[in-house]
Amino acid sequence: MLGQTNFPNTKIDYVVSGDTLRQPYYRNISLNSTSEHIRYAIISLHGDGRNSFEHYSVISQLTDMAGLQDSTILIAPTYPIQDDINEHNLGNDILYWPDIDWNAGNLSRSTQSNPRPFRISSFSTMDTIYHRLIENNAGLEKIILTGHSAGSQMVVRYAAGGRVQTGNANGNIELVYVPVNTPSFLYYDDCRVVDQNAEVFDFGPTNCASAHQYKYGLDNLNQYMEETGVATIKESFEQANLTYLIGEYDFGGQTSTCARMVQGNSRLIRTHIYFAYIGY
Repeated sequence: MLGQTNFPNTKIDYVVSGDTLRQPYYRNISLNSTSEHIRYAIISLHGDGRNSFEHYSVISQLTDMAGLQDSTILIAPTYPIQDDINEHNLGNDILYWPDIDWNAGNLSRSTQSNPRPFRISSFSTMDTIYHRLIENNAGLEKIILTGHSAGSQMVVRYAAGGRVQTGNANGNIELVYVPVNTPSFLYYDDCRVVDQNAEVFDFGPTNCASAHQYKYGLDNLNQYMEETGVATIKESFEQANLTYLIGEYDFGGQTSTCARMVQGNSRLIRTHIYFAYIGY
């Protein structure tokens, strides 16, 4: 898939110690606007291609088809990488992330060629998006976070480690997570599938040491997830409303990374194995 070739003019502002950095996003209604009429919010996350406009177009079309365009706010944030800053002249106030693991809650970057006054976790940006949705839309009933491929990895990990529950203390807003075609999952103990060709999946120890490291397991958590804490991560995952979607013929996703391959040989089988792991 082609990478992002244009970036939206609309931005989300993040302010830390008086400094402001910004993140491009597509939306039908400003995140900062207030409304009594909005009932639903959909946040859609791009994959490695950073094709957030395509994601915005899809959720916009589907919302129109469902007749919910007047009651739904649509958000499609972009997570630029350093190459985007250089190639598209995005400006010295635009946040950017590593080209890998931006979807795991890692910190944004500041380099000698593109310095920034502060760094922020991609999960903290998601916390801000949720917070503004909840604060500015008094009639909000449901927020759906969805993402495809690399974006779906952010969905499954944020569902466990994100802090939106704090902003939804009364539980009056339904929080829904819909990862689509997920290349890898977050496991909560040291067990992985024993035989992925079996009719019924069993789980046991693996000899792949990196399988236990975050973002695949709960060892060596990044700063954001460490602050959330393992106990809270497990509890949040257990309570999260997750619907896993996978293409019927999605046999891709092969890699040399054993931590991913011990979850299954393709995105399709990994999803089926993970759903069995939930039951396990």
